[in-house]
Amino acid sequence: KKVVQKKSVEPPSRLTETVGSALKDLAANMPSMANDLKALRLVKAATVEAVPEKPIIIYVHITSLKAVLKLGKKLINELEKKLKSMVFITCKRTIQSRWIKPHRSQKRPRNRTLTAVHDALLDELCLPCNIIGRRMRVRVDGTVVHRIILDRADEVFFEERTTVVEKLYRELTCKTIEIQTAE
Repeated sequence: KKVVQKKSVEPPSRLTETVGSALKDLAANMPSMANDLKALRLVKAATVEAVPEKPIIIYVHITSLKAVLKLGKKLINELEKKLKSMVFITCKRTIQSRWIKPHRSQKRPRNRTLTAVHDALLDELCLPCNIIGRRMRVRVDGTVVHRIILDRADEVFFEERTTVVEKLYRELTCKTIEIQTAE
């Protein structure tokens, strides 16, 4: 079974093929992760050049999200060892327009709105950690800053990733966030 599944005619990129082979190696070498990795459907992998650390974002199909959440920190650590770069796993989601619909009377699902997609993206970028609080602050000059409060349990794992997640989220969504741990 192929790990990389694309509907388009164009072939997958070299990075996507590399990530796919790394996932196959993990499934072969780690029997504890093999069943969950079989359910993983890779859509694409990309590096974000605007962030100095050049992290790799791995997009998976929405049906594979349950397997990714189950493996969590273990999968990310193993992929970072194999790919020698910081790795983030997220779903490929679509944002539907309020105005363009297949049928006029059809309502747009909540998970297809811009806010829901951005919230889900932030949850997945902070994957092993739990977000326990969100605050939104509008400054005097009109800029909006989202303050994200994480659980202290995974502070050791996440402290080096904090600045990368802030820059990555800014690049992907054009929203500014500040990440803190709970006191």
